[in-house]
Amino acid sequence: MSRPRKPDFWDDRETTPKDVAPGAANRLKVLKELIQHALSTEPLDASLVAKWHTACFSGLSYVGVNDECFLGA
Repeated sequence: MSRPRKPDFWDDRETTPKDVAPGAANRLKVLKELIQHALSTEPLDASLVAKWHTACFSGLSYVGVNDECFLGA
């Protein structure tokens, strides 16, 4: 008998078509911004990282609008 799966911190829960496409689009957008920033001379700061973090999870069904764990905290 197997034990129930323990929730994983890294499990992004993008298992439905409702979240898979937007999640991939969010990450692609952020990846492009990361590359652009890496090629610039601009310093990296916490507010920029928080912005990218928010953008990765924005609009996904399992993320609450005020969920600080997912939105840039």
